[in-house]
Amino acid sequence: MTKVRAMTKVLAKQRAWWARAAAKAKGKTTTKGIGNDKGKGNDEGKAKGNGKDEKGTGKARARKALARRAFSAAENDMIIKLSWQAWDWLVDRIARASADELRRFVSEPERLIKNRAKIAIVAQVPGSVYLDCGTADRPQYSRVYLGQEEIPDREKLTLVMRHALEGYFDEGLEMPKGEMLDFVLLVLGNSHARLEDMSMDEPSVWLRTHKFDIDGISVHRQKGQRVGCLGLPWRKARRQAPHLFYKTRVGEEGEWRQGCVRVWFQRKATEDRTIASMLSDLIVEETRHIFMEAFLNVDRARNSSCN
Repeated sequence: MTKVRAMTKVLAKQRAWWARAAAKAKGKTTTKGIGNDKGKGNDEGKAKGNGKDEKGTGKARARKALARRAFSAAENDMIIKLSWQAWDWLVDRIARASADELRRFVSEPERLIKNRAKIAIVAQVPGSVYLDCGTADRPQYSRVYLGQEEIPDREKLTLVMRHALEGYFDEGLEMPKGEMLDFVLLVLGNSHARLEDMSMDEPSVWLRTHKFDIDGISVHRQKGQRVGCLGLPWRKARRQAPHLFYKTRVGEEGEWRQGCVRVWFQRKATEDRTIASMLSDLIVEETRHIFMEAFLNVDRARNSSCN
């Protein structure tokens, strides 16, 4: 009986604490007896006779109160305005800042100033799409619907649209040039992966060595290692219709040019930090020839200085 009474007191204290937290979140005052078993506390609890209001226990009230403490409309507007101000500041610094100012966040500010006209702005915007899986009497390949409703057998996914704006920092250009780079379709899979990293022929193997951390677990994949069952239906679709996945297939498979839609896998149908990192890595991959040229120029400068 002593243990039961002690446990009852602990539970009563917990309910009272959650009730006070809920009342505080609502901007109301409360008494020490809110949420106890004797019906003490606010008027709603007394009407019930059990210390609970109409919305449930004190713990549930506190959770709901905390959930309601989201940003208000004014706060959301302020966040958007501050984000745009930060972006405007960055664009202005890239366009006009001196080498000393740029050195705070650019490793080689002199090279950036020299190549300002060649800087491109890349935007990666995710949006919801619906994948029509179809039936036996429909076309074999799936179709993607953008924002349409009343679509049968649909599966909601995320499509990341990648845009590029060139010539924005070129003062001699009258109008910047914009283009669509490609799209990344996020589909469900047992792990994060990119379809372009898997070889065409079966058994499929990884075309490059890469690793990432997700939920505290490090995933390491070696080039030439078998992929397994990950993305098996999409690998089959790619073999049956390679023109939907590649622009050209010249040279080694790792150098084939991807089509307008890339297929990436993850457990959720929304973008997360790992996908965001993969998108950033993709920009580096697309501009690797620029980095290679920079490294070669550094080596040439070092060799000439040594001579």
